[in-house]
Amino acid sequence: MVYPKPYLWEENKALSFFEIYRKICGHYSVNPFISREMIALIFFEETGFSNVRQNRGTGPAVGFGQMEIYNHDKIPFFEWLGFNSNRWDRKSPLRLITPEQITNDNDLSVKITCKYFDWLLGVKGKSTMGALEAQTGGGANRTIIPCWLNAERELKSVIRSGDRMKLIRALNMARSGGPHPNPIKYEWYQAYWEFTVPNNPQAWRIAA
Repeated sequence: MVYPKPYLWEENKALSFFEIYRKICGHYSVNPFISREMIALIFFEETGFSNVRQNRGTGPAVGFGQMEIYNHDKIPFFEWLGFNSNRWDRKSPLRLITPEQITNDNDLSVKITCKYFDWLLGVKGKSTMGALEAQTGGGANRTIIPCWLNAERELKSVIRSGDRMKLIRALNMARSGGPHPNPIKYEWYQAYWEFTVPNNPQAWRIAA
């Protein structure tokens, strides 16, 4: 059992960094505009790799990437993905996406964010900054984007290094700025980090 644990992080809903990165590789092709590392950092910044619903199950954001699935702007994305996200459209032939469906399926939760970036870049023609702004929702939240970009460069440089502390520092860079800085400090949450970045050489054999 992980204790102490970061706020809102749930062990039974969580994956390690290596597990979630493998899932990202399975759902997201290498892309020069938004990298797999960036998606992993977004998952870490949003939830610490925990597939949960915002505010202990009461908020609108869902999953590893905390997508607000019922926002009006998500309707065309979910239609493209094969789901209905308009709760008032009872005539849609598509299955209604629900928070429970996402939080009960780690693979689907990862897939949704990966495909959201595919849609933003490939269908909507967004730039890197445009896609990242869409992820943040805009406003003051946009100030986290430089932190993500700096963390992305660092994570790419250490992801296959075998150095746990460098990897932990790179992940925490994504939480070290913006409107609500909240790094998960190693000295406070060692059990969490044993779960999230296990000290196991086999775990570093991640997808190319």
